[in-house]
Amino acid sequence: MALDLVIGSDILVRSEFLNKILEAQQKRSLNIFELKIKEQLKAIETTRLTVKKRKGVVSFISTFPDFVLRVERQMEFGETADCPTRKLVNQLYEQICQSMLEALQTMAKSEGDPVANSGGGSQEDRDKDRLNYHTLIIENMNHFVTTVSKINAPALKASLEKAKEQYDHNLALYIRLVLQRPLARFIDYFQGIDELLRTTEPTQIPQHSQYTRASLKRVISIQDKKDIKKLIETLSKRVDTADHVPARREGFLPAV
Repeated sequence: MALDLVIGSDILVRSEFLNKILEAQQKRSLNIFELKIKEQLKAIETTRLTVKKRKGVVSFISTFPDFVLRVERQMEFGETADCPTRKLVNQLYEQICQSMLEALQTMAKSEGDPVANSGGGSQEDRDKDRLNYHTLIIENMNHFVTTVSKINAPALKASLEKAKEQYDHNLALYIRLVLQRPLARFIDYFQGIDELLRTTEPTQIPQHSQYTRASLKRVISIQDKKDIKKLIETLSKRVDTADHVPARREGFLPAV
């Protein structure tokens, strides 16, 4: 960063020899930094391939905010948006974030792929696989957003938005999944009404035989209070089990 400020400054404008020396040193420093980033990318890939315990916040997500903070502290003095070091740092941030997201999604699929694991086992097993998948994404995206957003690093804005999108998407699917079993009939009934409302006037909904008052009463009567209470208690235990790690509680359980 200091080299960016000195090279081409008024102090050295008449010293071509010294400028060349500093430019060579700058190039060498940037090359070293790029090599260090390649090592980080390799470590992310190694984690993806070798880590067996795929729960909680994974190592490369947990250490990334500290890495960014240290880099940004070095960039504070006299930074300009068009300096070579800043351009390189921004570019490498993007590479690291993309690599982390891809690795995390692969790890989550290995833990509980909602597609690959949909063909075998009981419905309960498939639901568990899907929950594991969504939980791992939610935990890590929550950690990424809550920690990185506290750092003044405008270059990470796009990555933060992607992480938030992943968090919101998987949290919505998680909530839908955990509610599906105890409230499946109610959910299907009212989702059907929502679909109709896109193309049908509200006053015409009761004209459909599936959505008359009598059909609503049937849906309600099928599920008695004791069954609903039991299913909700089971749901509560399931959420508590997914939330037993302290790191998972921040920003996750309140949303559920």
